[in-house]
Amino acid sequence: MRIRRIEVPGFRVLQNVEMEFDPAFDPQIFPIGSENGGGKSTLLQLVFALLHCSAHPERVEYLKNLLKADRSLGEESERLLARIVVERDGAQTDLHFVILSFDAIAGSMAGEQPEGGFGVLEEGRALERSAEMLLASFPSEPKWGATEVALVCRAEGLGSDDVLATLRQTADQVFLLGPSNQQYLFLPRASRKALVSASSLDYLTELNAAEAALPGFFAYDWLAFDPLVKLFAAARDKDFAEVVRTGAYGDHYTRMMADINGLLTGKTVRPLPDLDGVQFVSQRPDGAEILLGPEDLSRGELKRLMIYAWLKANQATDAVVLIDEIEASFHPDWQYRIIRDLQEWAPGNQYLLATHSYDLCEALTPAHVRALEPRLGARGEAADDA
Repeated sequence: MRIRRIEVPGFRVLQNVEMEFDPAFDPQIFPIGSENGGGKSTLLQLVFALLHCSAHPERVEYLKNLLKADRSLGEESERLLARIVVERDGAQTDLHFVILSFDAIAGSMAGEQPEGGFGVLEEGRALERSAEMLLASFPSEPKWGATEVALVCRAEGLGSDDVLATLRQTADQVFLLGPSNQQYLFLPRASRKALVSASSLDYLTELNAAEAALPGFFAYDWLAFDPLVKLFAAARDKDFAEVVRTGAYGDHYTRMMADINGLLTGKTVRPLPDLDGVQFVSQRPDGAEILLGPEDLSRGELKRLMIYAWLKANQATDAVVLIDEIEASFHPDWQYRIIRDLQEWAPGNQYLLATHSYDLCEALTPAHVRALEPRLGARGEAADDA
């Protein structure tokens, strides 16, 4: 799957955003840059929530949380929230995600005038007035008059059943990776406030719950070892399956260990015997092993390892991978190098990278780079002077 176009007329700080992602560009890696506060993270989260959550009832609450983060929704009776053109198997689908007030479509759903607002209707159902799929409904700000607004999706030339089928297919092929200390708008508002309060552990609890509920979401930090454990277990299982089939153990685990430890400098990683964690060790000149603690580990090195492990463990292929602040904790040389890493680790994907890094952008052609306002200036210059 590929995203070919994104339009966001207005959502929080995002205003009049239009981005094309040309299929002729190789690699399909597109940095999205701006100065701080430009909405890069918001853009990735909006695209992810719309494509990953909208067709799955158990995920819709996360989509609602994100939409409610923009208190202007409901100001108009109908408003285009986002247009996302996706391509699968050579065919493009032009998805329009539209915010409607209750008054705008009352009486047009199944030929009835629903009492009590959208809440009486089943989310994930068709609206008779057009080929629209009702995805979510939620209260609007009282000052706009409308008591409730809804998110619907429409695509020209497709019936509502086809729209829903397309959303379900795209949901499995879009992923979001970002740091664990990021403000994720699809978490409940109270949890987001906890991140900047004395109860930050509450935020991490909500973050863990979101990772469990949203298969395409991974919040990486320097001790997020679950993908690595998953990778060890998968290689072990492949070797066991091979011995059952052929009578000889395979070499998946050995090769995987060599690849993983090739990403580290002066240390190795190995799983604990019961696969409930990992340990890092280094060797003294006399060959004795030294067990390393968290204070002995490089955050940049571990982050690079976790991104590798996540891509491999989730077998992300022919997917859209959205990565926020990928350059954080990386030396400038590694910021440049991560582009090549992504090509080598999982070359069949499209990557949209929210970044502040000039070094990362310089690893690609200038035409690959997409910009949000306020734009980054030339290195060492203010944006207004560039």
